[in-house]
Amino acid sequence: AMKQRRMLSNRESARRSRLRKQHQLDELGAQVAQLTAEKGQIVDQFNIAAQEYAHIIEENCVLRSQALELSRKLQRLDDTINAQSHGVFKTMGIEIGNCSAAHLSFESGTIAHSLISSDILF
Repeated sequence: AMKQRRMLSNRESARRSRLRKQHQLDELGAQVAQLTAEKGQIVDQFNIAAQEYAHIIEENCVLRSQALELSRKLQRLDDTINAQSHGVFKTMGIEIGNCSAAHLSFESGTIAHSLISSDILF
């Protein structure tokens, strides 16, 4: 009788142990599913961020190229203004020293009175 009770107790204990292990396994399976889903979301977010980064890098390259081109155009305009202003002053009998376009201001094709006097040599 004692042996039978012990056997029944051992069986019940083994059954409870199997149920606990199955419950733990089920919880771990649910955790794996949750973490797999989170990983998928993170990978998607990373891919979107990587695409945005690549787009920004490409856009930055275009903007740098445009800035360089604008800088070159500005330099050509500055050179043109300097060349034209030298021609205008020469026809007026005025020599200009080291005068940049920043010292000259053109309004409707006429020279405004914004010359630095030290740049004009009579």
